Amino acid sequence: MLRSVGLLVFIAVVALTFSLAARATGGVDREQRRPCRARWRTR
Repeated sequence: MLRSVGLLVFIAVVALTFSLAARATGGVDREQRRPCRARWRTR
């Protein structure tokens, strides 16, 4: 149980870090990301 919680915390930290880094470097915003997600789902 403790390992599962630790893994979930690790995943959340990595996701948050990636999201913040993408925003800080001028990555695409939410409006631009929506069409991309639709294209990825159709593949």
